[in-house]
Amino acid sequence: MFKSIQFYCVFFLFLLASNASAQIKYDSQVCVNDVAGFIYVPTNGKTIQSVYWEFGDGFTSNNTNSVHIYTKKGTYSVKGSITFTDASTVTETVSIDIMGLPTANFIYDNFKDSCTNSNLVCLKDLSAPDNVNQPIVKKIIAWGDGNTYNTSSPYSGQVNCNTYYKADKYKIFIEVTDNMGCVNTFKKYVTIKEGIHVNFQTSIDYTDCKTAKVCVQNYSYHSNSMRPTYKWTIDSLASDTNAYKSAQKCLTYKATKSFTITLLGTMPNGCAELATRKVEIDMRPLQKDITLSDSLICYGSGVKMINAKIDPAGLTNFSWFLDQKKLVYNNESIDLFTDDSMMVPGYHYLKCIMFRGKCSTTVTKVIHVQGPVASFEIFNFNGCVIPNKRVFFITQSTFDPKFTSFNWTLTDPNGNNCITNRTKNSNVSEYCNGAEDSFMVHRYRNVLDLSQITFTITDAKTGCSDETTQYLVNKCSRLCQPDTTDIHICLGDKISLN
Repeated sequence: MFKSIQFYCVFFLFLLASNASAQIKYDSQVCVNDVAGFIYVPTNGKTIQSVYWEFGDGFTSNNTNSVHIYTKKGTYSVKGSITFTDASTVTETVSIDIMGLPTANFIYDNFKDSCTNSNLVCLKDLSAPDNVNQPIVKKIIAWGDGNTYNTSSPYSGQVNCNTYYKADKYKIFIEVTDNMGCVNTFKKYVTIKEGIHVNFQTSIDYTDCKTAKVCVQNYSYHSNSMRPTYKWTIDSLASDTNAYKSAQKCLTYKATKSFTITLLGTMPNGCAELATRKVEIDMRPLQKDITLSDSLICYGSGVKMINAKIDPAGLTNFSWFLDQKKLVYNNESIDLFTDDSMMVPGYHYLKCIMFRGKCSTTVTKVIHVQGPVASFEIFNFNGCVIPNKRVFFITQSTFDPKFTSFNWTLTDPNGNNCITNRTKNSNVSEYCNGAEDSFMVHRYRNVLDLSQITFTITDAKTGCSDETTQYLVNKCSRLCQPDTTDIHICLGDKISLN
């Protein structure tokens, strides 16, 4: 390849600095089509009058400092015949190796089309080294649109692709370099034409429970003044060549059906694109059931959950209601928890309104939340404790005495962990830390900072139970005053966690 004048100057300086023992200075290995430079340097103080160069390929030169370009690879003998100003002469001969170039080449591996919006131009690299000792070590592809590809690990058969977004004629250029620095190039041209991007939208409107209206509208676009043509294929109907850009095309269906809609757009220059949509029409009757994980649940201690779900197939929307109050859920599956303030013991009505367009149906399920609900009150006096005075803990729960059992546990380090608790309204020991009646009476021997009272109520008929806990906290900073009644003692403020 031809070099600049600056290159020659640098090149000759390099020759003068190399091969100091020889009188013809040159580079012994040069690539085909690169510049080979020759200069004779006298070593005996003589002055050169003229030099005649024979390059070994039939070309000669009379320039003292000469350059030559070899077009074929091989080994050449270069002879320089030098005449000095004192009329003496000398002849010098050197050998130079001209290295072959790698072959730069590619073919189109894939050429989807030459239209904007849809083209994909792929090249398969068929470049090859001149010989096994000169492998290709670098490849550059310039696509002509500003995009490039550069690799230092090229290989034969490598495929590279580019997409063009503007209609124009582009030069694709490939350059390969081997390990000796020998370079070769190859180019091809590709013409990209103005294309079309085909797009359309479909809609399904269920006008009632027996009718579905399917509509399509064309949203294709292109960037020049050429007018494309269109061809619609809808279901098994005959093709329609109307554009439907400003208005819709609508069809009515009365039964469940699945079909395909295609739109082919073609430009006058031949560029075309096809878009496809699949349409599913579901005219099956709307479902009439809600699936519950359980319709009967204990209120109970700990959080209990009921899952409710519907089959969303064929539905466009649905709304949930509990006891006529709309829920925030909009999923086909919802979870109802007993810690929700709405899920108190009793009968609750869960409703789902399901929609398919303007077609709707309502389904209702009954959920029974069973008690009992544990609740009790503490009767004490002014936040202080008087030792050996009684405190009453009385349930506020609603219960059937025939089927209900109770259990009280109380923390008092000075109390008794009685084996036989207070039962059947018979006070075995008022110092016990437990009882099995609807109320409990306890005497604290000493003032406490904290006492925990846990109450459990169980309905043997339903198997449901519930538990609640309250605390007595002593905040007294004064002496307690004696009281005349047994039910008022100083035992701190009560705090309910329920």
